[in-house]
Amino acid sequence: YKKKYPLTEELSLSPSEIQVVEYLLENEEKKQIEFLYCEYGTDKKLHPKKTDKYIINPYYTVTANGRYYLICNVDKYDNIANFRVDKILEIQLIDMPQKDIRKTAGNSHGFDLSKYMKDHIYMFSGETVNAELEIDRFLIGQIIDWFGKGFNVLSESNDKCVISLKVNENALFYWTMQYSQFVKIIKPQSVADRVAHCCRKSLLDRCFVCNRA
Repeated sequence: YKKKYPLTEELSLSPSEIQVVEYLLENEEKKQIEFLYCEYGTDKKLHPKKTDKYIINPYYTVTANGRYYLICNVDKYDNIANFRVDKILEIQLIDMPQKDIRKTAGNSHGFDLSKYMKDHIYMFSGETVNAELEIDRFLIGQIIDWFGKGFNVLSESNDKCVISLKVNENALFYWTMQYSQFVKIIKPQSVADRVAHCCRKSLLDRCFVCNRA
């Protein structure tokens, strides 16, 4: 386990987050941990997503979008996963050695945390894809703010440009939905189709509301 950012009392962690951080900081022998992962119910309280605890290999704690996340591997799978620290309960160390991060999918030569954070701007787990976008030129600053400077400009005109970048598939979808008026996804087609479907559904829903009024 490695700290990407120092976690101290200055960060105003909740009691449950402090417990998680303490377990992680005490994990000098690189052991696995287990915990219940929760979601909020209509009563505004946390409830376990399932009765069985997750057994995970912890690697990093990071901050993103005002939240603290644990970057780890769920032991029975081979991919990297993210868990929000404030939704973790009943955490315990397990007397089992932690899986080397180089044994997770796509990381045999090491794990690039900076690149991972740029690819996962919303901290979604999942596949990183090669994307091409046609955007209004004024969005270049937003691209740099969200994805960094690791993109290529393929073509440009006075008011638009086409760029290519590697990004998490779900992050690309949600980012595009924020700027859908100014972004056209050239590829991957799967994300373009998702955006088009959501836009059509939103328009139909609004038309239905207007017709009922």
